[in-house]
Amino acid sequence: MILLARTPPLAEVKKKSEGMTIFLVDTREAIGKGLTVKPIRNMVNHETNEVFIDNLEIPVENRIGEEGKGFKYILDGLNAERILIASECIGDGHWFIEKASTYAKER
Repeated sequence: MILLARTPPLAEVKKKSEGMTIFLVDTREAIGKGLTVKPIRNMVNHETNEVFIDNLEIPVENRIGEEGKGFKYILDGLNAERILIASECIGDGHWFIEKASTYAKER
């Protein structure tokens, strides 16, 4: 899991967009040590979960890039994410139409 966390506190940065750091969290190791994951059942073709984080300690080796520059890194990747989500939505639409058509034919 990729986690965007505020380091250092907001009071210590010049702009609100500064001070965010990205970490790579191995969920297999973190579950039970400050991370709780609860699946959410839904009708789309991907997994959805509730994630609860409480006092999760992440080693500095898991930091991605420089401390405090995570928000900039996230923004740089958003365009690719938007294209990915758009293509996923098109796939979801095809899936729902197929399910509805099959159901209508069987009635």
